[in-house]
Amino acid sequence: MKKILKKNGRTVLEGIRAKSLESRSGKAVLTLEDGSEYTADKALVAVGRTPNTAALGAEQAGCSLNPRGFINVDACLRAAANVYAIGDVNGMTLLAHAAEHQGAYVARCIVQQENIPYVPGPVPSCVYGSTEVMRVGRTAFEVAREGKTPFVSVALLSANAIAQSGGHTAGFVKAVWDGDNLVGMAAVGHGVSHLVTAAQLLIVGQYTQHGVFMFAHPTLDEALAAALLAPRKEYAG
Repeated sequence: MKKILKKNGRTVLEGIRAKSLESRSGKAVLTLEDGSEYTADKALVAVGRTPNTAALGAEQAGCSLNPRGFINVDACLRAAANVYAIGDVNGMTLLAHAAEHQGAYVARCIVQQENIPYVPGPVPSCVYGSTEVMRVGRTAFEVAREGKTPFVSVALLSANAIAQSGGHTAGFVKAVWDGDNLVGMAAVGHGVSHLVTAAQLLIVGQYTQHGVFMFAHPTLDEALAAALLAPRKEYAG
């Protein structure tokens, strides 16, 4: 993503702290810890999220909070007797569709249509913008952290007919393997958010090099199949 942004003329700074951000003569002035300054018409600040549970009264309902302030839940999303906690408040996955999925599970529990622990499966996520990011399931780093040896296979969007026809060939689709099991997929590039559902189905259905279903041609979706069929290389970290 950094490579694409820099190619589009954007400056990308990493590994350095911001010292201050202030308004001077109607401009936003960013000062970094090394003393360098950057001036812009506007500034957008994104510094993460924290739970808004301080005045929620969760403890009065018998719930407990973890050190970060999220509500603790068990394997069935129960926070206390007759109390469930779903969505951002439990800190599991801070995504609207994850909250909806958890809510549907809890509703089934309440009407006694569900009695097994909650299993979200591979959670899809997207970053939208002029360069999009898609991810489903686990990363190679997460697999390696478990002491395993992950492999990755990659297909470049420059080889995809739709990406070529639209003039947006920067980017790639990547598949993550734990042995012969497909455990994750990710992509960076124009329009890759549209691949997220198909990628999730590929992981859930455990499609392999010998079981890829037919993709229409020409579509961006073909990049998913190309990633599955690409040579697998050991993750180097």
